[in-house]
Amino acid sequence: MLTNSLSFENLQMTIIRHPLIVSPEILVLDVVTLINQTQGNFGDWLNKDSKPLEDSTKEINSLTSQADSCVLVMENSKLLGIFTQRDLIKLTAEKKSLENVKIEEVMTTELVTLKIREFKDTFTALNLLKQHRIRHLPILGEQGEVIGLVTPASLLGVAIQQTRLYNYARVKLRERQRIETELRLERNLVSAILNVADALMIVLDFHGRIIRFNHTCEATTGYSFDEVKGKFIWDVLLLPEKTECIKALFENFAHRELPNRYETDLITKDGDRRIISWSNNFLLNHHDQIEYIVCTGIDITESRKVQEELQQTRNFLASMINNLPIAVFVKDAKPESFGTFKLWNQTCERIFGITAQEAIGKTDYEFSPKEQADFYRQKDQEAFSSGIPQDISEETLDSPNLGPRILHTTKIPLYDKNQQPEYLLCICEDITEYKQAEAALKESEQKFIYSIDIVKDIQNQKQGQEELKCQLAAIEAAIERERLVNMITQRIRESLDLQAILNATVVEVHKFLKVDRVLIFRTFPDGIGKVIAEALTPGYESIVDRSFPVQCFPKECYSRYVQGETYAFYDRNFHQSPSCLNKFMEDMQIRAKLVIPIIQHDMLWGLLIAHQCSHPREWKSVEIELLQQLGNQLAIATQQSGLYAQLQVELNERKKAEEQIFKALEKEKELSDLKSRFISMTSHEFRTPLAVIASSAGILKSFSHKLDEQQKQRHLQCIQTYVQHITQLLDNILLINKAEAGKLIFEPSDFDLVGFCQTLIDELQLIFPNHHLVFSPQYQGSSSDNNHFIVYMDNQLLRQILSNLLSNAVKYSSIGSNIQIDLLIEDQIVVFLIKDEGIGISLEDQQHLFESFYRGNNVGNTPGTGLGLTIVNKCVYIQKGRITFASRVGVGTTFRVELPLIVTDTFS
Repeated sequence: MLTNSLSFENLQMTIIRHPLIVSPEILVLDVVTLINQTQGNFGDWLNKDSKPLEDSTKEINSLTSQADSCVLVMENSKLLGIFTQRDLIKLTAEKKSLENVKIEEVMTTELVTLKIREFKDTFTALNLLKQHRIRHLPILGEQGEVIGLVTPASLLGVAIQQTRLYNYARVKLRERQRIETELRLERNLVSAILNVADALMIVLDFHGRIIRFNHTCEATTGYSFDEVKGKFIWDVLLLPEKTECIKALFENFAHRELPNRYETDLITKDGDRRIISWSNNFLLNHHDQIEYIVCTGIDITESRKVQEELQQTRNFLASMINNLPIAVFVKDAKPESFGTFKLWNQTCERIFGITAQEAIGKTDYEFSPKEQADFYRQKDQEAFSSGIPQDISEETLDSPNLGPRILHTTKIPLYDKNQQPEYLLCICEDITEYKQAEAALKESEQKFIYSIDIVKDIQNQKQGQEELKCQLAAIEAAIERERLVNMITQRIRESLDLQAILNATVVEVHKFLKVDRVLIFRTFPDGIGKVIAEALTPGYESIVDRSFPVQCFPKECYSRYVQGETYAFYDRNFHQSPSCLNKFMEDMQIRAKLVIPIIQHDMLWGLLIAHQCSHPREWKSVEIELLQQLGNQLAIATQQSGLYAQLQVELNERKKAEEQIFKALEKEKELSDLKSRFISMTSHEFRTPLAVIASSAGILKSFSHKLDEQQKQRHLQCIQTYVQHITQLLDNILLINKAEAGKLIFEPSDFDLVGFCQTLIDELQLIFPNHHLVFSPQYQGSSSDNNHFIVYMDNQLLRQILSNLLSNAVKYSSIGSNIQIDLLIEDQIVVFLIKDEGIGISLEDQQHLFESFYRGNNVGNTPGTGLGLTIVNKCVYIQKGRITFASRVGVGTTFRVELPLIVTDTFS
């Protein structure tokens, strides 16, 4: 560790007093020989293993006496230049011949020097070395004479001595540091716990007083931490009627009987109620007694509101279905419960004589003979196999309440979001009266034919034939009208497609009335109207999809039509109407028109309109009655389509609400699992180091007089190591929380990528001397082929990525194994490949590798927190990079990290 304030003697120790000095006339090859001899002596010194470097002052002096592979070129005591090993490598790379080349021809003459009077601290020398990217800094006297050299190696000696002084100072201040460390650990631990997740987190003491209150709690309750600090939780956040119950729970803490999960109402500062789902955990002290209670809550108020609104919607839908004049029931279409009744309205109870309580959960086989139940089951399956509604035009039923009835049934298949059968909607209409009227009509026809025969006998043949033609024409018209009404009715029963029903209606009316235009005019609450269906004789202008302003449909017209009145207009030229109406009809090519209102729930839904454009027309009463019947049927169709659409909307809303509730439950479970893993990890990772620290501190306190200096240093080193371990753990947790909160930012700067990586790997090699870290940079792009590469990146994030990956590689690899670090520099990206020969990662663990606090099943007793790869992943993501890996259990793992590369400059 280098310090800024060194004594004069320490600064003098950093100066190499006897550097290699040569004259400018000496040959380069002789200088190379001289440098090689110096390196050989230095290499022999490095191989000595008698003692560690920091324990030997003699070896420090030997280190600072080396010239570090350079010579000073001087003449007449004047410094002319410098020649280093780097200059030699450059000459070799340029393939220059060194034969008979003098040192003055190749030496560096642009020198960076430091006056001895300016050499007041080590940072001055370090800044010059770093700023000019050199490794040798000549020190000059007041008269320009050479005093010596300063190099990184010479500065290292001072660093070693300063480390010894630092350790000595730590011994003197150990009590103060122990107290400060414990306070910092407690503060960081509480902060990390409170900010690890976006949930309400309240920390209570043993008596129920609030001692911590996270930001989510402040946002939810409206209270700041200062407002609730030290207060009992039931005095601030809970209902008065809950006070005694909560107090009773705290009285049972000695038995640890506080429920792990429960729900309660929370009162905000504004008096609002929020429903919170709580889960609790205990934090124990070193005596295994309850110290704190950590309460984690999730606000489920909105999900409860969704549930209540969903229940209200269900009740409304059930009431509406129950009051329909037609029988509606729903069957389950899932394979395991196919045909089971899920819904049974009141009309079903009246017609079939079976209550909803009796029908729900049962099938047709429990109410009908097997042959008839088989027929129902066949029709149900045909609906899903064909994908279209199935129609049973007539089926007889002996109703317990109504007697013999004739039913018309439509079965409509309903599918879930995955297009799998979900429900079968069945609609039954009692058509007994319609069939009876049809039979009566046929009987009347027979009687009429018989009457005609009698008339033929009593009247002359010509008169009889004329009357017969007229009567047959009337009968044919009546039959045609009945056919038209039946056809439209059948369409309504068979289809829920309202537009198809409307299109078919206007086409059939156009054929039957033989008019020029038939249309359906839709009215909207804002007074605007639009033509949504049209049948047109060729030669006239189409107005389908054309909208009409409020002026075309005044309020008095709306009031008349909503009362069910019809409007028959025979000829615009002979009808007393406002001039604006006549002008409008003239523009639309209308001579006569017939307007029938379509009423739905006492509201005007639209108009069924017939236009005669070519000539006037006297509208017959039968034509008006026909269109009125069709208007009533269209009203039923619109109501039926609206109910179906609303049913679909309600079902979709129900599914969405269920999905939201499911997601909320999944998120709660995930948060609970994450919290459990965090508490389990922190309990283990903090308890063991704190126990060791406490043990070592206790030994030093009680038996310091019995321990020699080496034993004291071992205990102090143990305390320092575990303090650093806990500090690093808290830093990792805070880093992850910072990234989750979006506060971890990308701060790039210019630096030498290869030098940065080499320095980091050298540091890690000192920490892990039992593994071999092999660094191999490769240039695969066209931008440079030099050994130094200035890039624009965030070196702090890069340090987090490499240090965590390399630490994991060493941690899970056997002693003596190789860790290969490949750096591949391309034009657009830089790629790091970290390959180890460790235990590998199983396929099951690979799916959760980047989750916080997750550790593989095969790590055994190897210590760890499960945070390293999470930090790596977030640092890579912030730099818009990509991380992948390949691993085999028992063989090893290779991580590949790709980061965007911006090259700013290169230098030799």
